[in-house]
Amino acid sequence: MGLKIDSFFMPNIFGFLIEVKEELKKVTWPNQEQTIRYTILVMLVAAVVGLLLGGLDYILTSITSAIFSNLK
Repeated sequence: MGLKIDSFFMPNIFGFLIEVKEELKKVTWPNQEQTIRYTILVMLVAAVVGLLLGGLDYILTSITSAIFSNLK
């Protein structure tokens, strides 16, 4: 059962939206405490990954500069 693009397009869209609404009722949403914890966790992981990538970029840039400066 899928969304077909034909002359009955609009009724299929409405049926799809009704099904989406029914499925969203089944979702278990996180409470406020979980949301705050997960948000903090995502921000910390993003910061750590950013620092690691920034450090790696700095190291590789330094190595590349040293190699090219010795070639002159």
